Amino acid sequence: MSEQQSRQGWIIGIIVVIIVAAAAYWLWTGDEKKKEIPATKIIEEPETAPEPETLAQPEEQPPVPKPLEPAPAEKPAEEPGRKPPPPLNNSDKAAYQDLMGLAPDNALSRWLVPSEVIRKWVAAINAGSRGTLIDKPRPLKSIRGPILVTGSSAEGYQLSPSNYRR
Repeated sequence: MSEQQSRQGWIIGIIVVIIVAAAAYWLWTGDEKKKEIPATKIIEEPETAPEPETLAQPEEQPPVPKPLEPAPAEKPAEEPGRKPPPPLNNSDKAAYQDLMGLAPDNALSRWLVPSEVIRKWVAAINAGSRGTLIDKPRPLKSIRGPILVTGSSAEGYQLSPSNYRR
């Protein structure tokens, strides 16, 4: 027998011994676990005394009163110096003036569309909540002309300086 064959014999022998030892351990501990299971106890229900055969008369209950109708809601007291908002169809002028008051010297006037102010902002916010942009009822004025770019680089496109004149 060569030296290599004798090594293989030893390795196979060790593997067989390990498998036999593992099987013996598994069988030996499995029997102990089966012995540890407690026996179940049978619990009998206690006997109850038979009920008398006479039926009890139900007690008369007073009639249930009808629920009262809720009182009409009172209008909240208006704060002094504050007037209610105008109806939607007449709100363009007031909403536009409020928006212009946000920036000095009416700087927002060149960016905002003055007609149907509230409707357009509601449409834009609603579309934005769905992850889309709207084109037709846009509350902002569109810039005329195409956006010009100069070549692309690893960072992306770069805006052309001629865009500043638009």
